Formats: sequence, C-alpha cells, structure tokens
Amino acid sequence: MFRTAEIPKEASRTSTWTNLIGGIKIVRSTGASSTLSFAAEDSSGTEGFVMSGHAAYNAGIGGPIYQPTTLRLVSYVDDIGGYYADAAWVEATNVQPQVYHTDTDILKDVTNFEDTTDGSKVYMSGITSGKQTGYVIDDYIQVTSPTFGTLYRQFKADYTSAGGDSGAPVYKLTPDGVKIVGVNWGYTVNYSYFSPISGVIYDLGVEPIEV
Repeated sequence: MFRTAEIPKEASRTSTWTNLIGGIKIVRSTGASSTLSFAAEDSSGTEGFVMSGHAAYNAGIGGPIYQPTTLRLVSYVDDIGGYYADAAWVEATNVQPQVYHTDTDILKDVTNFEDTTDGSKVYMSGITSGKQTGYVIDDYIQVTSPTFGTLYRQFKADYTSAGGDSGAPVYKLTPDGVKIVGVNWGYTVNYSYFSPISGVIYDLGVEPIEV
C-alpha cells in the first residue's frame, strides 16, 4: 500500500512534518541531525518515537529534540538504550505509524514488527542516503560502539548508510506496508549496522505502533 502526503509542505524528509513519522529529519540543540526511527508506545499506551541512541546520548536525558530545525521543539529525550540497542525513547503525542519510504513523498504504513534473519532483504530510509536496499549478512553479533562500548545481538547488512542516517528505520516490505525490523546506527566502508527491534523493545520497553 502506498500513501502520498496531501499537504504540500510535507514534500521531503527535511520538511516540517505535523505528524512525526519514520525516516524524517530531527535535530538536537546543537543543530546536529539524525533520522527519526518510528512511532512507538510503551506498555501504558503512552505514545512517542524512537530515535538514535547515540544522538540522544549527546543530548542527554531531558535534552530537547527538534524537527526539522532548532526553531521547532517537538519533545525531550526520556530514555536511552545502549545494551541491545543504539536507540532512545522520546514521548510525543503527534506521531503516526508510517515510514517515509522514498523521495517524491511516498509513505508506507507500519503493519508489523519482528526481528529479521540472516540473508533477508531489508530497506533503510535515512535523511542522508534516502531509501537504500541490502541484505543481512550477519545477525546477533557483538559490535563495538564508540558511544556505548559493546552492543550485543546486533545485525550487519550490506546496504549503504552515512552520517545523518543514524536512527533510520530498517524494515521489510509487506503487502500492506512495512514490517519494522530495527534501527540503523552505524556504518563502515562496505557495511552498515542496525539494532534489531527485539533489542529496542528490551532496552526501552516500547513497541512500534501499527496501523
């Protein structure tokens, strides 16, 4: 299922978005940018969104998060992972369970979430690299993070990512939308790394909102 935004100002990943969705630009007070992961909720039904853990770490618990520039405050960092996931939790009421799939404003509904498997095809949607496609080449491995030290049970894939793509949703396509499988957080010359959705749930106690 494809959705096209009808409000002209919602024309790109870096535009101002009334409803916050995965794959769009967010920034810290320093102006450093990253990518919003996906809309989520905790066990009590409180809504918000997941973002990059190392970006939130630099802001700190209680640190402000803006979209798309520091002229527009959207909320504050509530929790930061760092064991099974490079991810953080931000409570917010204006979230929507969609992902910015590709340029020209194509949105896809979040219909499911689950860890993926070695060899599976995945997509990443980040503010720098846009929509990228690749395959998982290693799963549930230990990876060294410059911010958190050892991250456990991480995934390695061969899609392209770059600075600014931190926090980007990693997902698979479904007949009606997308299945969230993780949060992009790092890259080397040939590979990218993401935290699986199981790690996000374990570290933060939140789950993606589904349509």
